[in-house]
Order: sequence, then structure tokens, then C-alpha cells
Amino acid sequence: MGWVVGDRFPLLMPEEFASFGAIDATRHLTGQNELPFAVEWETGNISSSHRSVNKMVRGLQAGVLSGAVLIVPSSGFAPYLTNRIGNIRELLPYVHMWRSVTIARGYLSILTVEHDYTSEDVPKIPKQGSKADES
Repeated sequence: MGWVVGDRFPLLMPEEFASFGAIDATRHLTGQNELPFAVEWETGNISSSHRSVNKMVRGLQAGVLSGAVLIVPSSGFAPYLTNRIGNIRELLPYVHMWRSVTIARGYLSILTVEHDYTSEDVPKIPKQGSKADES
């Protein structure tokens, strides 16, 4: 089976975790334990980033994920995206805490993406409700 977009938590977890909502994408692995691998990519604010990591940590603790990755923009890339998007600079102070979590088996990582270059020649995309939308 390939990647599944919007796979619902709890996957195999008790109903008490149903409020965690969907995972951006999961890959249901084949093998000895056949547990899914979860990937979340950040498009929301820093609170959304924390919810994503904490959701994946709980899935790993409960033994229902084989691994999980959160993809966030670099500090240099973040200003070109939505206002206050979750980014690696704001998550770094919490890495020590996440490393201290006991997980019997699994993998958790935060990957950073970076832009290739910037150009002043490209028009900015107006925010919804801005004056540019009224023309």
C-alpha cells in the first residue's frame, strides 16, 4: 500500500486519542509489525507544529507508529510563507524535551526545508481580504 493522505488518528489507538485528528500522510509499511509511518508538514502556526510533534510522540509511545517526521521551513525560509508559520528556530528549544520521551521502538525526526533563492521580480501573493483582492 502507498501513501495515505489524511489518515485518521487513532489508527490503532484507544478512542481517547480520537481528538488528535488526521495525519497529513502515512505509509503503511509491510514487515514484521506493519505499523504506519507518519509525516506531517507544517502549514500552520507554531502551535500547530507543537500539536503535530506531540501527536506523533503519543503515537510512538502507544506503539501504533513505526516512525514519524515533521517537515518545517528553515528560519530563513519561514518569512516568505504564511505569517507566523511554525519553523525550526521556534521548535529547537523543545528538542531536548522530546528526546527525553521514552519510546520502546520507533523513529521521530524534524526535517527542515530551505528555499533555493529569492527574487524581487516575482509579485507577492496578496493575503485574503487585502486591498489587492478588491480590484
